Amino acid sequence: MMTHSSKQSRGSSPRRAFLAMEAVAAVGLMLVALMLVAEIGTWSIVERSRNTARQQALEEAANALELARGRPWDDLTPDWAAAQRLPEGTTRLHDGKLTIRVEQESNRPRTKRVTAVVSWKHGSREETVELVALLSARTADMGGKP
Repeated sequence: MMTHSSKQSRGSSPRRAFLAMEAVAAVGLMLVALMLVAEIGTWSIVERSRNTARQQALEEAANALELARGRPWDDLTPDWAAAQRLPEGTTRLHDGKLTIRVEQESNRPRTKRVTAVVSWKHGSREETVELVALLSARTADMGGKP
């Protein structure tokens, strides 16, 4: 006949092993979950930075078109466009560059196409934003006729 103490010692050993395996599995799952949270957090920070830079680039391109819209139509020349630069405060645009093109619309008299392109580096990639406006002369050239 078995005594109560010998029965207890044989039964507790497999239970301890099972608890140890449960603990290892739980720690493993927790580590996997923490790694996923860290990866998603990192991805979120990178995307937020990219979206913030893109928003600033869109604002700078829109500002350039507003500046063109405020100029006299005859002053919108390729020379004026070449002289335009990004303002000094564009810190979110790493190696940011503003390029403006002014072209005469061939099928629309007295209309110019103004294209503002803002480019910058985000990591190893070159990002760009391009906005276009068609600007017409404020007065019609009637050729001297009333």
